[in-house]
Amino acid sequence: MDRPAEIHRTTLDALDDVPHAGVYVIAYLGRVLYVGKAEDSVAGRLASHMYNSDAIGEWMRSVDDWPNVRLDVLTPPYDGWIAPVEEALIRKFTPLFNTAFV
Repeated sequence: MDRPAEIHRTTLDALDDVPHAGVYVIAYLGRVLYVGKAEDSVAGRLASHMYNSDAIGEWMRSVDDWPNVRLDVLTPPYDGWIAPVEEALIRKFTPLFNTAFV
């Protein structure tokens, strides 16, 4: 039997505490804004958003209310788990900054 995914809740200013791989959810004031995945480095992937010109990167650079931004990282319980879970969460929450799967 597969073990369930673990959920790690933190803020974006505490990236030292995030798991290495998983599906991450960025929310602001309870609204899911972005769902992403990282198989190698969640912290690296989040940092890359800050330097990209994509919509989530633009938003992250403009935030001045970091205490109300939440980051949840779901760690994969088995191989092959990350991509389908990312897709399912995007379909469920229709995040503002995701355009795929909606």
